[in-house]
Amino acid sequence: MQEKPKSNFSTKNFIVALLILKIIYNTIKFLNMEGSGHPLVWSLFNMILSLDLLVLLFHQKEIMEKK
Repeated sequence: MQEKPKSNFSTKNFIVALLILKIIYNTIKFLNMEGSGHPLVWSLFNMILSLDLLVLLFHQKEIMEKK
């Protein structure tokens, strides 16, 4: 039985790359908005980024095992 050669490209990596690009696009769009300087909106935006980083830090082991 022949094994399929593993490719470095996978659908999961492509989806993650698209999501990262979308987050970057929305961040730039948000920063160019007129209300982005409002303290409440800026605090919420920073909290979302912080939560994303915490999830990545705490689940890094699981993320690396899936690859």
